[in-house]
Amino acid sequence: MENVCVFHETFEKRLDKVEEHGTEIDNKINLIEKDTLLDRQKFSMLLDNLSKLPEAINEMNKTMRDMQDEIKSSGDKTTSLEKSMKKLTEKVDTIDEEGKFSIRGFIKEHFVGVIISVSCLVAYGTHVVSNLFN
Repeated sequence: MENVCVFHETFEKRLDKVEEHGTEIDNKINLIEKDTLLDRQKFSMLLDNLSKLPEAINEMNKTMRDMQDEIKSSGDKTTSLEKSMKKLTEKVDTIDEEGKFSIRGFIKEHFVGVIISVSCLVAYGTHVVSNLFN
């Protein structure tokens, strides 16, 4: 007769459960190892990118300084152009004023001559009109 233990079947079931549980743990460990490997790769990439950050910031600072210099230079050129335009406008205004005929200025300068000319014209006109009626 065979030596059969009463607890043998119970132990076998428990052993199967333990083996299933061990397989689940192995699967979880495999997933954790894969995730850890991916995390390490991501971390390495992150560190690599972060190591390049100071150089990128320095380049941005240099670019910003260059841009500020260009903006200042453009502002200086604009100011110079505005001054030139103002001078040109003043010259054009002066030329316009000099080219205008001022009747008041003419009369002031030639007052005596204007009075004599007007007097002569009135006298001549009176003479012509009086000859027409005579």
